[in-house]
Amino acid sequence: MRPALLLLVLAPLSPAVAQDAAGPLPVIELVSNDSGTRLRVDGRDMMIQGVNWDYFPRGTTYNYNFWTEPDHIIEAAL
Repeated sequence: MRPALLLLVLAPLSPAVAQDAAGPLPVIELVSNDSGTRLRVDGRDMMIQGVNWDYFPRGTTYNYNFWTEPDHIIEAAL
């Protein structure tokens, strides 16, 4: 069989095969209650790990307090 004809015959089948190979999608939800909010994937709580970088040297701190500022100031700073 010619390569072009083979490609023409097999190409429409590719998305169906790829979708079946991926399996079912996980159930992802945010659960909120009195203890806080959690990310749950397929019924299991997941930990989200991240990194926060700041330019303040170790042992020093900042002298501003965003908690007391109005929302438009906080949004402008971010």
